[in-house]
Amino acid sequence: MKTLLKIAICDDEQRSRERIHHYCDRFFRNFYAEETKLREAKEHCEIEEFADGQTYLECGLQADILLLDVEMEGLDGIRVKELLERQKSDTHILFISSHEEAMPEAFGWQVYGFLTKPLEYGRFEQKMKQIMERLGAEYRCVQIHGAAGEQTVLLSDILYLEAQDKYVYLFVDGAAKPLFDDRSLGEWEQELEAYGFSLTHKSYLVNLARVDRIEKEVLLEGGIHVPLSRRMRKEFCEQYRKHLVRTAWLGGERYV
Repeated sequence: MKTLLKIAICDDEQRSRERIHHYCDRFFRNFYAEETKLREAKEHCEIEEFADGQTYLECGLQADILLLDVEMEGLDGIRVKELLERQKSDTHILFISSHEEAMPEAFGWQVYGFLTKPLEYGRFEQKMKQIMERLGAEYRCVQIHGAAGEQTVLLSDILYLEAQDKYVYLFVDGAAKPLFDDRSLGEWEQELEAYGFSLTHKSYLVNLARVDRIEKEVLLEGGIHVPLSRRMRKEFCEQYRKHLVRTAWLGGERYV
């Protein structure tokens, strides 16, 4: 199952780190409240601070999002970005700097923007929303309403959903048994369609990110077989093709 979203703040000014940290708390509290009605961002993300690039790289943290200053003593932000490029890191980088003239050098692998200091929350929020869209369903959550009460589950952990009578069972990676929900599969399809889930059969809704290959059935990670009806085969294959294109794309207008 997925670990918490990891955020790294790398800036040699303490007051700047504190402001960015505060903005992160505010953003993720609002983001997850919208997604899951949860109140505490700390349930889903960890935020660590670093005063220089060397310390960040040496700590071994594989941050999902790196909020990176340009001008720092020792290893500066541009050099950190270049080293992460060389490693083909999956870290999403957002530069935050008072040195706007450094913007041309900041373009590169997994760089999603450049914000100038003094940092304004509105622009920070806009860029962070773009990054979270790129992360897609990986760190989004849903609430399950079943006999055991409400549970919160990461979308990326859901393998597939199966309708049985009027109810739905969710098969979740790492869970000892399926999770029961009292909503219909049609309601779930509407909720999850934008996050890479597609019907293979009138009773099965599959996480496209967990598909291994398509044969007469759909094979998921771990050798799980899910029925694929003839009526839905063409549409499902097209949705899976679009998913592969979307997830393979690495370019785009990242500075918009």
